[in-house]
Order: sequence, then structure tokens, then C-alpha cells
Amino acid sequence: MHLLSIGATENLEQIKERILFEFKLLKEEEDVTVKSNEKKRGEFYFLNCSILDEELLRNSFSNTVSMFRYHVANVLSDIIISKWEKKLIDQIIKEHYYYFNEEEQKIIAKYSNRILNFDDVEGKNSYLYETNRKTQVLHKILEYLETNNQIIIEGFIKFRLKDYISELEDAVDRAVDEFLMEKEYKEFIKLLKYFVEIQEPKKDVIHVILNSKGFKLYDINMNQLNDDYLEDFTIEMAENSMNYDDLLVSALITIAPNKIIIHSSCPQNYKEALNTVKNIFDDRIMFCDGCEICKDKIDVKNHVDTQRL
Repeated sequence: MHLLSIGATENLEQIKERILFEFKLLKEEEDVTVKSNEKKRGEFYFLNCSILDEELLRNSFSNTVSMFRYHVANVLSDIIISKWEKKLIDQIIKEHYYYFNEEEQKIIAKYSNRILNFDDVEGKNSYLYETNRKTQVLHKILEYLETNNQIIIEGFIKFRLKDYISELEDAVDRAVDEFLMEKEYKEFIKLLKYFVEIQEPKKDVIHVILNSKGFKLYDINMNQLNDDYLEDFTIEMAENSMNYDDLLVSALITIAPNKIIIHSSCPQNYKEALNTVKNIFDDRIMFCDGCEICKDKIDVKNHVDTQRL
């Protein structure tokens, strides 16, 4: 009895290899033999699947057909996620964001994949999200196979997986926003670097002491800088909700020292600011690897070893 024809224009070998493997498992687990043959119709290749009538009669018909459909859905959902998803993302980018050049589109595709699979809590990619998408597609295939004995992968994706496609489109939209923000940030950093390079340094060396309460700036002799460097920024911070990260970056740009030494007992609290400072000042910045100042154990005024860092 003919049960199903699976049609596609690409990924044919992967489909055939995986389907035949699943049929082998079905034979081992349920003693059900699935016969298959290939045919070409137009641009589509079809894998036709059938089970001998005597085997259907020997076993429970409904259970056998249900198991067959599940094995097929398992394979096709996996292949759609692992093989078609990247192409679908590329198509969405080319259709909606055609004005980006080829290299930019590749970056957006990379960001899209990360957004789809990144776990913000764990801080890394998680297979859970990919598994959730596969499960979503698998159920759609099972639902479709209940009333159809032919499935063409490309058409099924286009007309039956609209929620899945919307999820990919949303990821691409977010990736574009992220790409534009990063591009704008890089251009801004480039401008600040130029500004720092062309101005005369007001101090040769600056020590930046960071702790949970904020930051302080010291010169090469460990004398704290007076508020003249920060006064204007402090007023601006109060008026425009500028935070301490912005204040630190602005102060260092104004002073434009030849060398910046960062001391911090809690660098994680200033991660964004330190990344910005590193991008602007590049090889002018160094991070102390753990002196007494960094550990918040002694008063800076009594510390002289820092001068030799």
C-alpha cells in the first residue's frame, strides 16, 4: 500500500539517507518493512514510500501508519531546521533587506542565527531553542500527513509553516537592528579615537580606581585629580541622566592621557565602560593584574608601588 510521496528540489541525499535510516529503525523496533523508490517529476525528485498489505494486516493498521508518519515527520522536521533554515534566513534578508551589500547580509544572517539560539541567562547558545523549533515543525508535519499522502518540502514550508517563518523574520529584524547599532557604535568610536589622537594630552599617565561606589582619577604621582576635569560632566550628568560609565569615558577623552592604568575591585560592574575605553584608547590602556588598590585593601594615598606599574 502506497503511504507517502516526499518531494523536494534540494537536500535530496540527506532526506533519502535519513528516511532510510528511520525505516531501518522501524523494521528493528516494530518489524515493519517500508519499501521506497525514487522518481523525478519536473524539477522535483520524489521518494515514494509503501508498506506491504500483508504487513499492514498483520499489525494494527492505525498504529503502523501512525508510527510511519512519526518517523517521517521526525526526519523532515530535523532536515528543515538543520538544512533549510539557513537558506530561509538568507531569503528573508535578500527580500526585505536587499539594500545591504553581500558582506553585510552575511553578518546579519550570522546575528539572526545567534538570536534564534542564544540563551541570555546562560550566556551561550542553547540547543533547547532549536529543539523547540523542530518540535513545532514536527507537529505541523504530523497534522498535515493525517490528510495528505504527498508532501513537497518547499511548498509545505511556504504555506504551512507561517508561524515558523514569522519567527525567523522576527530574528532577522532584530539582527538588523543589532547590526545597525553596532555599525553606529563603531563609527562613533572611530570619531572619538580621532578626537583623542589629535588633541594634546593633559596628563601623561592616569590611574583609574574603580569600586562599587564609583571611580576616581589619579595622576602618575597618585595625586587625585581635582574636580575641574569632571565638573562640567557632573552637571551634564544631573541634567541629562548621564551615568557614571558615560562620565568616566567623557573624562578620559577630555584628558586624553598617553597611558591609562585601570585598577578595579569589581570590573564586571564597569564592563560596558571598560570596553568602550579599550576601543577608544587601544594600546594606551592597560589593566592592573591585581595590586592592593584593586583589592580595596589600602588607602591610595599610602600606596606608592602603583607608580611602577
